Amino acid sequence: MYDTDLPIRSDLREAHATVVDRWSRPGTWWTAQERLAIVAEVRRARDAAEAPPAWVRASQVNGSVSGEHSLPAAAIDVIWRLTNHSGTLTAEWCDAAIDGFGEPSDAITPGQYTELVALVAQTNCIDRFAEGLSLDRPTLGGPVAGEPSRTVPEDAAMRGHWVPTVPSDYPAVVQALSAVPAENAAMLLLSDAQYIPVDEMFDLTSDRNSLSRMQVELVAARTSVLNECFY
Repeated sequence: MYDTDLPIRSDLREAHATVVDRWSRPGTWWTAQERLAIVAEVRRARDAAEAPPAWVRASQVNGSVSGEHSLPAAAIDVIWRLTNHSGTLTAEWCDAAIDGFGEPSDAITPGQYTELVALVAQTNCIDRFAEGLSLDRPTLGGPVAGEPSRTVPEDAAMRGHWVPTVPSDYPAVVQALSAVPAENAAMLLLSDAQYIPVDEMFDLTSDRNSLSRMQVELVAARTSVLNECFY
């Protein structure tokens, strides 16, 4: 993972390699082909010379999306808005996206939406890491055969988030993907390597890879501001 002489930590390389490998495999709600199409569309949205404004659905703009896959139009709209206008999301918009923006054939389930959000976040996270170091984005493998597991945790329910979640003692932001455990695990894997392990979240005295915890939080807070993260 990453053909470079730069001193990239082994845990970062391994975390990124594990997540990239999972993109080519069936997920909980999307097939391997669909997951790869989602990653490819995220990259297209990120590379767009001029992305549609937040209030315009990208799937309705001629030439914006690739048209080389069978993803629902609502999924395309979620990909583009999350990638280019993440600070504009609302609960009402989330509900509308799951509803297919009024088109029943484009509707997606809350589980599909949750996995889609996870894949968009993973792709932007890993690709931006590579771009920041002037490295090539990770290449994608071919799709692995198999069907999505479509497994729903028994205790998944609406609990104040926009989608069902599983009860947890962790902060709300760590619960957001919990109804799709495989993607929640991927989020924690990346967070552990790039930020801090969740079990150390409340230890404000720990050092992390040559940075003090206060320095880590300064970088995290600044990143959140630049990304217009309301959390």
